[in-house]
Amino acid sequence: AKDLVGNDDQDNPLYSADRFYKFLQWKYYDKAATLVYPTDIPKFDEVAFRVEDDLNITSYELKELVILDPEDEEMPTTVRVVVTYYKFPSVEEKTTVITDTWIKPGKTWLLKSDFNSEIFND
Repeated sequence: AKDLVGNDDQDNPLYSADRFYKFLQWKYYDKAATLVYPTDIPKFDEVAFRVEDDLNITSYELKELVILDPEDEEMPTTVRVVVTYYKFPSVEEKTTVITDTWIKPGKTWLLKSDFNSEIFND
């Protein structure tokens, strides 16, 4: 992810996306929640609680950044992420592509999501 993110530029949504998936990978769900849009935190907490013991992210790669509306103050942006993971009791790895929407209501890019991707559900 480093090459896409480059320096630790907090103005870059990839910086937040990289941190979010790193926190998930290390099971730091409380830290990951700090990068979630406030109204989406209850849903994130709910899915994180459900998968925290079983979800194991083995790797992730940030693939693509698309700015949706340059005129919008919050600059909604999508980031495609390829996530490789397994869920106990299975140890069979699966790979999925997740397209996340990031917005910038203040100084930090925050994830706007319903958290219904397969890593949180299957």
